[in-house]
Order: sequence, then C-alpha cells, then structure tokens
Amino acid sequence: MNTIWKKDTGIILLAAGEAKRMGMPKQLLVHEKEPLIRHIAKLLLRLKRPVTVVLGARAEVIKAVISDLPLKIVVNPAWQKGMGTSLVAGLNSFSSMDGVLFCVVDQPYLSEALLHLFLETFDKLEVDSVGILAARYDNGQLGVPALFSCQWFEELKKVAPGEGARKIIKQEKGNLVAIDFPEGIFDLDRPEDWERFREK
Repeated sequence: MNTIWKKDTGIILLAAGEAKRMGMPKQLLVHEKEPLIRHIAKLLLRLKRPVTVVLGARAEVIKAVISDLPLKIVVNPAWQKGMGTSLVAGLNSFSSMDGVLFCVVDQPYLSEALLHLFLETFDKLEVDSVGILAARYDNGQLGVPALFSCQWFEELKKVAPGEGARKIIKQEKGNLVAIDFPEGIFDLDRPEDWERFREK
C-alpha cells in the first residue's frame, strides 16, 4: 500500500509496561520468528509514517531488538505511574503533526489493512470534525488503536497517569468515528492468552 497521505500523521507504539501477569516481557514474545515488538514496529513502518516507540520496563533489553529500525525510541522514566505518562512521552516526541495514531504492543491481531483504514478515514475527516477515531471491539467497547487530531494534543497531555486516552474516548464516544476491530478485545495479558493465540 503506497498511499500518499494528505494529513501528516505520526504513530506512537506504547510498549513501556512491565507485563507482571505474563511473567516475562510480552514485547519479547516470539511471533513469526521475531520478537513481538519488532513484528508490530515493522507493521507500523509499512504505513510510511514517522513512528515513535515508547519503552519503560527493561528498556535497554527491548531497545536492542528494534534499534536498527528507522524509528524513534523514547524511554519513559515515569512508566510505573501508568500509561498516561507514556502517552505524553510519545506525544512530546513529535514537534508538529495533524494527528497521532496510538497503538499498543500486545494486540497480536493488529493488521496493516486496519491501520491503513485509520489513516484513510482520518484523511477524509473535515478539519472542524471532532477528530477522534477509535477501534470498536467485538463487545462494543472502544479503545486502541486510536487516532487523535492535533486539536486534542493538549487535552491528552493532561490525562491522569493511570488513565491514558480512554477517558477522552469515553467522554466523546457519541462524536468519534468507530473503526471495527472485533479481534481487538483479545490482548496478551497472561501466559494462557499467549498459548491460546499460538494454538490458532
């Protein structure tokens, strides 16, 4: 997909968590013969947009498996306070953008087609629209991937450390554009989740 995007959109991959319940860094789980974070990062890079990866726990070890890729790596020293701090760290890595697409490392069903749909839909939005796109899961819940236009950046930087962007998505759920991603409800939280995914 060699689309030339009209709007300048950055991509932030949030991958700073400790993954206590997994018992090991989920970023380093091997998927298609490479660490999961590398697999997801390469997927994002295929969109031909600037990518920032936000790391926290075990940053040096995880950084080593993606340091050769053409992306920016930001280490969030406050990652333990919650995803909101990583969201801000990622936003601060961009000086000027029309919008930013947030993704997480533990949604193994993320696809290039879905991400392409986010950027394509954002390109078509009017400048004065609400400017939020969010994935809609099989249970109707809204979440990541989520794309925010620049009009939301200051608001995003004010969210509580433990909340992330979900608070704004909930507040604006009647106005945002929902992108169907039924498999998005499945994430890699515990070892049994990983086993279920590998068995499919």
